[in-house]
Amino acid sequence: MRSPYLPVEESTLENSSGDFENFKAESRDQCGYCNSRLLYTHELNLSLFEVVESCRCSGCGVTKTPQRFSLQ
Repeated sequence: MRSPYLPVEESTLENSSGDFENFKAESRDQCGYCNSRLLYTHELNLSLFEVVESCRCSGCGVTKTPQRFSLQ
């Protein structure tokens, strides 16, 4: 059985430390189209033990597909 992991050369690991210095994580609070702030709403459904999160852009009005999270 083959391993799903590929061997990595040590020379590539030594030079990769500078790659993450300029890395900036994407913000979940900004719209991808107009960089306006996103407005989040959360609806709690205790009968199904879930939370539905939906968001809308305050600038251009774009909405994302609502995400469902189950409560534990």
